[in-house]
Amino acid sequence: MSANNSKVVEIPQAAEKSASLLKLVSSPLTIFLAALLARLVDLSLHPWFNSAHPDHLAFGYEIGRVAQSIVEGRGFSSPFGGDTGPTAWYTPAYPLLLAGIFKIFGVYSAASAWVISAVNSFFAALTAVVIVGIGKETVGTKPGVTAAWLWALLPYVMQWSVRWVWETSLSALLLAAVVYGTLLLRREPRVGHFVGLGLLWAIVANANPTLLTLLPVTLAWIWWRQRSLPSVKAGMATVLLLAMLGCVPWVARNYLTMHYLGLRSNFGEELYLGNQPGAEGLIILWKHPIWNNAELNDYRRLGEIAYIAQKRKLAMDFIRSHPGTFFIITLKRIAYFWCGAPDDPRVHPSNVEVRATFLFMMSLLGLWGCVRAIRKKVPGGRLLLSVLIFYPLIFYITHTHVRYRHPVDPILLLAAAYLFFSYSQEKPLLHPETRN
Repeated sequence: MSANNSKVVEIPQAAEKSASLLKLVSSPLTIFLAALLARLVDLSLHPWFNSAHPDHLAFGYEIGRVAQSIVEGRGFSSPFGGDTGPTAWYTPAYPLLLAGIFKIFGVYSAASAWVISAVNSFFAALTAVVIVGIGKETVGTKPGVTAAWLWALLPYVMQWSVRWVWETSLSALLLAAVVYGTLLLRREPRVGHFVGLGLLWAIVANANPTLLTLLPVTLAWIWWRQRSLPSVKAGMATVLLLAMLGCVPWVARNYLTMHYLGLRSNFGEELYLGNQPGAEGLIILWKHPIWNNAELNDYRRLGEIAYIAQKRKLAMDFIRSHPGTFFIITLKRIAYFWCGAPDDPRVHPSNVEVRATFLFMMSLLGLWGCVRAIRKKVPGGRLLLSVLIFYPLIFYITHTHVRYRHPVDPILLLAAAYLFFSYSQEKPLLHPETRN
């Protein structure tokens, strides 16, 4: 009798332990700490900057030069070194963050490299938490937790925060946060949520304006889902107003210092780097002022705005006179965006075939998962697919790189995880003859 009683006691205890372990593993805090720790360990074991050239190449090219210029008292200027005057090549958020780190830990120092990579790792770890939130609002907790763990521990994902000093990890966090904030408004269209989303879009505008292509997409989705509520019009107006007000200081600065009315000036240059004689769908790096002294001299002579206007004209002339070529290289850029461009051996996995296969499968499963979510009437399924459709459009006409697609990787991982769980949980249909 006592043995039977002990078994009865052991079973609930084992179930309780299993439930506690599952709760721990599913905790956003646990995933955040694991993601951050994994990146900091990787960063400590592989001090990449110690063997790198102590210059801007290890610090985001133009971003590092602008940060150096700020620290040295020349203001937000000189993206290619020297003293070439004010610039709007980048928006202010990330260069100012890097400048603050330079100011404390030294310009282009190993300590600064470690700190900015640690900050990027923090952004990436926060993204894992947001993935869990998006999962709960859409495809479910299990896919959300699974995708968050993949985000936390996949070496491919980890590389962007520990080896690339760009705004890439911050952009992924912001895109995920915008999607999550939009989803919250579907469930709870509160004034505070509208205000929060507007402030978030203001941060996005100052960090990576490319993401602004999703602003009308998210607002259209909110309107479609909540158009019957009288407060939605005022809420959407609040989002737009706050986003615009967040842009005013930077746009005003650009106009006063450069007579440029916009957030970021370099679109014409990016268009030219992907559309000119010899273009094959990849960026033509040797025509960039970083690598080409003749181009740098033209940039200095003309000034940034006139230089970019010239490049935009050359690109548009090429597109108009070579429509067939433009169509072909656009198709190539679409393939490179989803499968990875073969032009950068620094990207992990370094083997081009392995990397292309991995990225293709990740893209295929993610897009498939979004389509299945829509067919299964999963809340937010159309929003997730819309993000994947509209975000990359600008890269299809300019040029692309694997890191440019990283901001949508959280959506791809989440949708792929949902695809797995949705099929695995379906019960197989019995043949009519075998049914009782």
